[in-house]
Amino acid sequence: MEGDGRSHPVFSSQYGVEKEDTHVDDLVIDVDCRLSEIFNGVKKTLTYDKRILTADGQSTKIISETKTI
Repeated sequence: MEGDGRSHPVFSSQYGVEKEDTHVDDLVIDVDCRLSEIFNGVKKTLTYDKRILTADGQSTKIISETKTI
């Protein structure tokens, strides 16, 4: 329990229920690369969709993001 970022149960029972975990896992995308590309260096452009929470805090929308690695 110590150091995991959560409050002690004594405090959560005294001050109400803890919020549910809002941790988001890391984004993992498999990228095909040849050994020669890794050795010599290469730039690849990835496009993926992600769901985000809108400003109202209740609904979501899907946006497309592009990253160059």
